[in-house]
Amino acid sequence: MPSGLLAIAPGAMMVADPWPDIAVPTLWIGIGNLIFGMLQVPVASRLRRLR
Repeated sequence: MPSGLLAIAPGAMMVADPWPDIAVPTLWIGIGNLIFGMLQVPVASRLRRLR
């Protein structure tokens, strides 16, 4: 679960303050990190329940 939360943080920072020169790639990477982190949190909790 911590890895999911750690993936959300950089994504949020990249979306919040992208550099003007590379705004579009930064936004895509940031959005991708946010989605990946949000998907990892529920999967981690389900795996923890199985154990």
